[in-house]
Amino acid sequence: MRGFVIIISCALALVGCGTNEKTKITAEAFQQGAEKCLLAVRDKNQKYDEAPACNALNELSESYIAAGGFKDGESAETQLIAEKGRTMAWMARAISASGDPTISLW
Repeated sequence: MRGFVIIISCALALVGCGTNEKTKITAEAFQQGAEKCLLAVRDKNQKYDEAPACNALNELSESYIAAGGFKDGESAETQLIAEKGRTMAWMARAISASGDPTISLW
């Protein structure tokens, strides 16, 4: 997963995206990483703290924040993408802590 973060960072540098584009790309990477984390915990019975996909979320979220995420002025679409990622990450954490892959927040 670390390689994925490096690839995203290099792609952003090469493309020369504007701030809004960088924020959206890193939000999408964070959301995809969170989805992989959730699948690892829910479907593969890995613990959150031990799953490589979950461990990569720290770097992915830091990349998103460095690109301008979680600040005023980013598009609603980008905010929604990031919030989906955050929700999936918390769901993975809850499933891991409870040990119940059928747990539901609603």
